Amino acid sequence: PQTGESLTITARKILTFKPSILLKQEINGDRRSHL
Repeated sequence: PQTGESLTITARKILTFKPSILLKQEINGDRRSHL
């Protein structure tokens, strides 16, 4: 934080990101499919 004090972050459920097949192909460099 801006105050310089240590900050404890409480554990919470985090929404896991599941990319779609098209997005995976874009990330992996498969140029045959375009979003």
